[in-house]
Amino acid sequence: DEEKKAKRERSGKISGGKLGKPTLWAVLDLIGVPDKFDPYVLGKFQRGNDVEDRAIQFLTGIKPWEVEPGAVIKSDPKAILTGEFVLQKEGSYRGGVGYIDLSQKVGDAWVYHEIKSSTKMAYDKVSSSGRYRGVVDVQKGVGVPYLHHALQLAYYCIGDDVTRGFLHYFNADDYRLCTFAINPLDYKEEIDKEIDDIQLCFVTKQLPAFEGFLPWHKVKGYWSYAEWNELSPQQMMDKLKSEFPEQYKKFMEMEI
Repeated sequence: DEEKKAKRERSGKISGGKLGKPTLWAVLDLIGVPDKFDPYVLGKFQRGNDVEDRAIQFLTGIKPWEVEPGAVIKSDPKAILTGEFVLQKEGSYRGGVGYIDLSQKVGDAWVYHEIKSSTKMAYDKVSSSGRYRGVVDVQKGVGVPYLHHALQLAYYCIGDDVTRGFLHYFNADDYRLCTFAINPLDYKEEIDKEIDDIQLCFVTKQLPAFEGFLPWHKVKGYWSYAEWNELSPQQMMDKLKSEFPEQYKKFMEMEI
């Protein structure tokens, strides 16, 4: 647990997990501005880690808590996914950094798998047909993955020239599984745009106005950095300089 925690400390670099979110949130996270988390949210994170480990065991027969990150290990031959796997394989794109939940070696190529623990409500949204506009493809009447999750997986695939990715949602309440295959190149344009927007902030040395571009970004109950989102860019810079001088200095000196 300590090693996993250390690997996920803020690196000061863009990662797949920062995509699909307002640029403001990504920049504040990159420079180390703390966000407020209540005990319920922290409990969900811990449960998510536990469920994701169980999902990997369910899919491959591998027990993640017994495996060294980065080591190549064979699956149970009777598992759903078989062959050689690497857990927490390092990946990057455009100077970023991050770790892929489950990397599967298929011949000379790799297939990347991202595991997402989800609540019943979140699971029902991705697996339902046409009920939740903005999550499902209403025209086709089929479920689709959450955009920020697909961007995260595609980011690592594109960086490593991996052409196949699978996004697995594991219901934390009853362990139902829903899987989506994605074409990483379908998301490349959006990934590059978001990285460009983040990099621009570090060139201009100006925090951007909060702009939510997905439905859940506009729901205050789901906001990250709630005390920042309704400030003007100048008010944000004043707040950063006065309340977070170390992070302000980092922002002024940092390049992405």
